[in-house]
Amino acid sequence: MVGFFFISGYLVTQSYVRRDSAIIFFMHRVLRIWPALVIALVFSALVGYLASSADQSTALTSAKHFFWHNLPLINGIQFQITGAFSTHPNTSINGSLWTLPLEVKCYLVVMALGFFKY
Repeated sequence: MVGFFFISGYLVTQSYVRRDSAIIFFMHRVLRIWPALVIALVFSALVGYLASSADQSTALTSAKHFFWHNLPLINGIQFQITGAFSTHPNTSINGSLWTLPLEVKCYLVVMALGFFKY
């Protein structure tokens, strides 16, 4: 995992250096993460809703909250939808989302260091 973050950090830094603009770098990073995130969250919320043993209204409210809470990537990640996979040992919906807030923070660090020419 350390190797992945090292290589990723190198490539992201090169992306900033090639553009030498914080705004363009930021827009590229947004376009890299959020379109796929929206699709993943819609799919995850739908699966969680359909797998929920809670009543439809509660499950739908929880699935909507799951989507809107996770979309900005700044509130931490919500992994559960009420009643979804309640009989399984792991009730998480799309556990791999944990990496994205860390990735966004790393982008911000690269952008800040690039902006100040470090």
